[in-house]
Amino acid sequence: MGQTPQPEIAHPEARTRQFSPLQNNLLTNSSLPAYLFWLITVSAAYFYAAKLGLSLAFLHQSVSPVWPPTGIDIAAVLWLGYRISPAILVGAFLANLATGEPTATAAGIAVGNCLEALSAAFLVRHFVGVHSPFYRIRDVLKFVLVAVMLSPMVAATLGNVSLCLGGAASWSNFKS
Repeated sequence: MGQTPQPEIAHPEARTRQFSPLQNNLLTNSSLPAYLFWLITVSAAYFYAAKLGLSLAFLHQSVSPVWPPTGIDIAAVLWLGYRISPAILVGAFLANLATGEPTATAAGIAVGNCLEALSAAFLVRHFVGVHSPFYRIRDVLKFVLVAVMLSPMVAATLGNVSLCLGGAASWSNFKS
């Protein structure tokens, strides 16, 4: 006789979970005053976090084993977008200039720090997507690989090369 149709039950692995996007729209359609506010805020946060990190330097005044601004700059680019990168560049430049480094050396280190944040954000978005990388364990592992292990190599390499080219450090420190 008349059978009632049974609802199809999807396979549990076929379900996809919707995650909230990581980046918000603070800078997408923002006014100039709002954009300047975020630029100044991120630059100041980077500068003071860099001062904290540089207070732990022991081998050279511009080389620290702990660098708190990395978390700030990667979070800022992931949350606010690539348009915040000038703030990272300015904050890093001013922090390195405050250590007494020549202008060209401070600029080279600042470029490395900025490229670190941009490369981390790009690679996290490429391998994880636009959602937060902290929802699933595989995304956390991808985030750690990219943001903690790979992208800091950019800043460390460019920073040390800048110090050596500027004469603030010796090339003999690059022994393997």
